[in-house]
Amino acid sequence: MRDQRIEICNDCRHSKHVHGRVICSLTECEPAFNITCNEFVANDNEHKRWVMTKTQQIEEIGNAAQRWITIGTSLSCVTIATGAVASRSI
Repeated sequence: MRDQRIEICNDCRHSKHVHGRVICSLTECEPAFNITCNEFVANDNEHKRWVMTKTQQIEEIGNAAQRWITIGTSLSCVTIATGAVASRSI
C-alpha cells in the first residue's frame, strides 16, 4: 500500500522529494491517505500519461475499425466474384 501511495504522490503537484523520500508539501509528511488524497492535484506527468492512454485507446479502436472494413470489403469482393461466376454458368 505504501508504494501505491508514493506512486499517487509522485503524480501530484504537492509532492516533493526530501532526502530520498516523497513527502507532501502541504503536510510535510509521507503519504498517509487510505485510498485517495483529498488534496491531489495532477501534475504534468499524470496529464501526459492520461493523454497517452487515450491516444492508445483511439488507435486501438481505429485499428479494429480498419480490420472490420478490410474483412467487409473482402467478403463483398468474394460475394461479387461468386455471383459473377454463378451467372456465367447459367
